[in-house]
Amino acid sequence: MGRRCWVSAEVLEGQWAEDQLLTAGQVAAVVGVNLKRVYELSIPVIRISARSVRWKWKDVLTWISERREMR
Repeated sequence: MGRRCWVSAEVLEGQWAEDQLLTAGQVAAVVGVNLKRVYELSIPVIRISARSVRWKWKDVLTWISERREMR
């Protein structure tokens, strides 16, 4: 299992265009979870076909921001 790295949404803002569609692998790398876990997260998906989904970059940023804890 790889090292998990949570990055703030502000740091990631310029990574991709807001409407860019990401693969499960890209989402996993950004969020810091394994590929299987990406499908279990509550990030909205766009179904491309019966076996293919994508995540909108803006939705991933929103998901990260909603889970940020202030300490």
